[in-house]
Amino acid sequence: PLIVENGTRKIFLGWSGDFNSNSLNASILMDKPKSIEALWRIEHYLKIESLYGTPEGEGWYMHNEIANFSIQKYLEFTNGTKRIFEGWIGDINSTEPSGSIKMDSPKIIIAKWKTQFKLALSSSGLPNGTIITITLNDQEFNETVPFIYNCWFDSNTKVSLNATKIIATPLTKYVFEYWRDEKGNKINSIFILDSPKNVTAVYREAFGCLIATATYGSELTPEVQFLRNFRDNKVMVTFAGKNFMKVFNAWYYSFSPKIAEAIDLNPSLKEFFKVIVYPLLLILHLTQAFYSILSFNPEFAVVASGVLASALIGLTYSPLLTVPLSLLIVKRKLMKTLKFSSLALWSLSFILIYLAEMLQNALIMEISSSLLVSSTLTFSPLLAYSFIIKNLQKT
Repeated sequence: PLIVENGTRKIFLGWSGDFNSNSLNASILMDKPKSIEALWRIEHYLKIESLYGTPEGEGWYMHNEIANFSIQKYLEFTNGTKRIFEGWIGDINSTEPSGSIKMDSPKIIIAKWKTQFKLALSSSGLPNGTIITITLNDQEFNETVPFIYNCWFDSNTKVSLNATKIIATPLTKYVFEYWRDEKGNKINSIFILDSPKNVTAVYREAFGCLIATATYGSELTPEVQFLRNFRDNKVMVTFAGKNFMKVFNAWYYSFSPKIAEAIDLNPSLKEFFKVIVYPLLLILHLTQAFYSILSFNPEFAVVASGVLASALIGLTYSPLLTVPLSLLIVKRKLMKTLKFSSLALWSLSFILIYLAEMLQNALIMEISSSLLVSSTLTFSPLLAYSFIIKNLQKT
């Protein structure tokens, strides 16, 4: 027979003494006094409880037998979750995933687990090869774009993130904007990791005012801040302005780094360029005021302001070239040709700009806005100085 009680069982083995047999039922000849004893084997049950994993070793063991048990040290799931074995509690206390226990009675051991979640870090908006510094809970490390940095944290860990705020290159710079989760939502730099997360450091390209910065010695000077704010907050927020700046930046950054470097190395050049840049600042202040008047329609305002700025810049900075040309135009009586050419180019520019706005076509806008600015820079001073020269000759 098998007798089970509270995790202990007794298994009949047989008879000993004046009668030896393993039969449950037997008979004996009583020709004299006899003594027989029933032999039993005592076994105890080892119960292993675990919410995760596949524990080994559960079962029946003979009294005082040593039972071996084990379980996985950790379990990693495809959804960015890990279960980490912490230890055994119950009839044994241990932090090792495997061990042994003396089965002198029924035993229950329970596996304790903790949950970890994966945090995957990456970046957006930076060119390949860019080195970015990230600080994760006071630990700093460098990564080269593109990258995915994976790390594991216990559930509900407080995570603090920081990334390089400004990454400068010879032609431009990239400014950190915000952290973004896998759903595209902005998140705080400090958060509780209560589930697996893919977090991206989002950067935006911010072209620097290289010549102005070198001239005034810092990006933080009022002059440089004004130029940047006018560009970023007025021009770049419009479709026309943003696409013109693509062309302008390609042209401007083809030569400005070398000029800025020369200004940095030569203090006398700083003073010279302050004189050169000062009229530009006045023109842009006037242009900003003009923009504000027309700000009820930002697209129209940026185009009109661009025409005004281009005309004033041409008048201010081109006399050495345009005055002699204007003298030649007046002398050869080419005023009508000049007027017709300028009117034709301006008309074409405005028509193309209108078409680009309607179609939201970036390429057409790049071409038309560049054509408008370049033609205004060229023809405005030629028309103005030719008119002045012609009238002076009459008097």
